[in-house]
Formats: sequence, structure tokens, C-alpha cells
Amino acid sequence: ESVGSACHTAGVAGAPQPGSDALKQRLDAKGIDGLVASAINGLNVMPPRGGRTDLSDEDIRAAVAFMAEQSATP
Repeated sequence: ESVGSACHTAGVAGAPQPGSDALKQRLDAKGIDGLVASAINGLNVMPPRGGRTDLSDEDIRAAVAFMAEQSATP
């Protein structure tokens, strides 16, 4: 299991869960670029890059986009 899914799947420490209204609201407020920046830089208790310093910016963007797609309105 990846570091990101470990927290985001369970909603640990308020991490928005894929497909949740909370994630959709954050996406609407910040946009994809804002969410990517938060993931890269860290936010609240989430460390930069979700604790995975080996991930590239493109890897982070892909993970955020994947989560955002699950929250998109069909």
C-alpha cells in the first residue's frame, strides 16, 4: 500500500478521501494546481510529498489527478 493511500483511504488526520465531498470541495476551492502544490509542499500534518521524497512532481500530480478523477461529477 502506498503512503498516500494509507492516509487518504482511511481519512487519517482529516486527509480527504478519494470520491468524498471534502475532496471535491478542496478541488473546487484550490483547483488541481493548488492541490498539487499542497501535496508537494505538505499541508497540516501531511509531510511534503506525503513523506515520499523519491516521487517527482509529475508523480505527485498523477496521484492528485487520480484522486480528483474519483471525485468528479459524472
